[in-house]
Amino acid sequence: MVFSIKSHLATLEALIIKRSVSTGVILILILEVLSIASFVFPVCVLPVMVLFGFLMSVVGYFTPTVALSLFVVELSYGAFGRMIAWGNVSLRMVLFGGFILGYVCRFLVGHEKIPRVAIWDYIFLLICSFGVLRGLYVGNTVPAIIADSNAYVFVPFFWILRGYLIRHTSHFFSLLVTSSIFFSFKLLLVFIYFTGGTPIADNMVYVYLRDTRVFEVTAITDQVSRVFSSALFIITIPYLFLVSQKLTKVRFMLLAVCGAALLIGFSRSLLIGLFVAILYLSFFEYKVFLRAVLSSIVGFLLVIFCMALGGYQGDYTALWRSRTFDVSTEVATVSRFQQLPVLWNAISTEPLFGRGFGTALSIDTAQSQNDGVVVKTSFEWGYLDSFVKLGLLSLFLSYCLFRLACGGETKTARAITLTVLITHIFTPLLFHPLGMWMLVVASLLDLKTVHEIEGTNKIFSFNL
Repeated sequence: MVFSIKSHLATLEALIIKRSVSTGVILILILEVLSIASFVFPVCVLPVMVLFGFLMSVVGYFTPTVALSLFVVELSYGAFGRMIAWGNVSLRMVLFGGFILGYVCRFLVGHEKIPRVAIWDYIFLLICSFGVLRGLYVGNTVPAIIADSNAYVFVPFFWILRGYLIRHTSHFFSLLVTSSIFFSFKLLLVFIYFTGGTPIADNMVYVYLRDTRVFEVTAITDQVSRVFSSALFIITIPYLFLVSQKLTKVRFMLLAVCGAALLIGFSRSLLIGLFVAILYLSFFEYKVFLRAVLSSIVGFLLVIFCMALGGYQGDYTALWRSRTFDVSTEVATVSRFQQLPVLWNAISTEPLFGRGFGTALSIDTAQSQNDGVVVKTSFEWGYLDSFVKLGLLSLFLSYCLFRLACGGETKTARAITLTVLITHIFTPLLFHPLGMWMLVVASLLDLKTVHEIEGTNKIFSFNL
């Protein structure tokens, strides 16, 4: 029986590597169907989570490549990882735990060896351990410490993951691109739905999107909503890859769709990082900048077309104006700058070792009159956030994470890394699983793998 399972999974592995895009589409559909079913019928949540964990453990034991295919799709498509969640336990946690269980079993029976790690990786573990112990020593709450440090658990996971990714880089990159493109279309559909005055209050679609944390829908005017998702960070990977290539009709169409999604989400932090990356690529080839501008124009026209489909005929540029020129009164910007003096004061009191993971600071915001002083343990200024908690050690921690991108010997790889490092100034992307995943992807894009990716049609033709 064991041999039969192994044989069938080996056949499945060969099939999914050959049909990467089809595999991505099927996995996306499975996630969508089970996510909606779990939302409509909450009684299904626990059985579905148990099933995912069990399958991930079994498949992870016999054929890790198949298990990682699901993990890569969920990580690239699932935003916060809560498309299905049981309380505080998310689907991403279940997939992560299931794979680790299968991997440990493989290791115990001798099918796996301990991954080779550099001295900086051990330093990373020591710094994270210090952050936890420091937080406990100064009296930070345990839940806050766990919430602050759990993202770093993914780094050892990526040490394991990288060895399998290297063997089938083209396959996993195809899954990532497929997930990003389908997510871009999904974002456009959500935007169309909420354009034209669709109410947010008591709207079950909005409640579903909010509870799964796939999208953040915020009313800008009576008829226009901003649709943001953390998955937009992943969309920059195919965008930067495509804008670096000679464009075909299909590639340009996909580039425009990604551009439209980025415009609708309009994350200023991400767009600043992406703009710097585009300038970097344009330094080597001026056509990159022309492709980016042209795709942005077409992406903007696609946004206008979506608005027309949604029945809106007003001025959508109100969103961009408010988030670009009205920064002195825009809520998110004001909130960020109100954090600065509090963060600087915390850093000045503990500059060497910080206050540990789980540090909470009181921020007096514009909303304080109604809601009271806001107490936060996570701050938008990514580098300052880590400096508050780890002091000077945060510089070494940042470098350790930066080393995740080592190995990427192409301009595109460096552009992806640059996007993460710049974006992290304004939002904590570097110390998030999505930012870490972006650095891992960058590390895979060496000259050999990029040549393989460029040589395959399945990524950009979508011949299912």
